[in-house]
Parts: sequence; C-alpha cells; structure tokens
Amino acid sequence: MPVPAQLESGEPRRRSRAPWIVLAVVLAAIFIVPSIIAVTVTSSPDSSTWAARPWMGWQFAGRVLVEAPTARAASPRRALERATAEFDEPEVQSVELAYVPPGSGITIMALVGPGEEEEVRLDPPRPLVWQVYGRFAEDGSRGTIGLLDFATGTLVWDTRTGQPEPRTVST
Repeated sequence: MPVPAQLESGEPRRRSRAPWIVLAVVLAAIFIVPSIIAVTVTSSPDSSTWAARPWMGWQFAGRVLVEAPTARAASPRRALERATAEFDEPEVQSVELAYVPPGSGITIMALVGPGEEEEVRLDPPRPLVWQVYGRFAEDGSRGTIGLLDFATGTLVWDTRTGQPEPRTVST
C-alpha cells in the first residue's frame, strides 16, 4: 500500500486549495463577464435580467461578433448618422443599443407627439436594434422616436407613422 507523501516532521502533506480557487474564479468570470459587458453596452433598464440569465450575455456577445463586421450601423456614431438621415422632426439626440432576444419583445415609452408618450410593445425582426431618442422642437419633449436595425441600419419602427405596427408578443 502506497504511503502518502510526508513532510520531514512526519505529518502528511496537504494539497493546496489554490488551483481549485483559481479554477472557480476563472469559470465564474467566463460565465458572467459577457453579461457584465452586455449591461454596460446596452440600454437594458433592468440589469437584474442579465444577472439572472447570464447565458443571455453569451447570446448577446455571439450576435455582436457575428453581425458587427458587416453591420451598417455597428457603432453608435454610424447609427446616429443613419437615424439623423431618417428623421427631420423630431430632432435625433442619441441612440442606445438594445438586445431583444427572439420572442421576448421590447416595451418602450414612445414619443408620439409633442408632450405625448405611449407605451408600445414591439418584436423587432432581429435581436440587435438601436433605440433612437429625439426631441420635438415645439415643446422640447424627449423620448424614443424609433428603432434602427443593427445589421442593416434600416428603420425598423417609426413613432411618426407607427410603422410597422407594433406586434403583440406572448410572454
């Protein structure tokens, strides 16, 4: 029967826990880092969604990595340029990236007129969209005025026309 390794004092050698601790930290980082990135990059109002479902961070990262090289609105600057070209009134102010997993939909407070907001639930054709924020000149009211597709840079939804019609999304 093999004798366990012993120190000179005769006590058995204890194995270090350090490799297991390092492994646990590395696995935890691999699992949650994409979620942390997604929270900081997107306009997700509820960061607990990313914490509760960290695999969504990997879905988000995968989508961005696949679509970004050929996307027409891959950066905030390019998305803002495309949005500004689409809208005269209301004035475009900013854009924020939103990740909408297929079938989950997005609920936004849409600016439908000066001082008028309406809650709208949309199911964009692709998961990555830019929320376009703008301001009406008449009263300075600000809010979401449209959605731009990340990959194509096309207007997916326009608050001025309500087109395409918001689709009901089952939750």
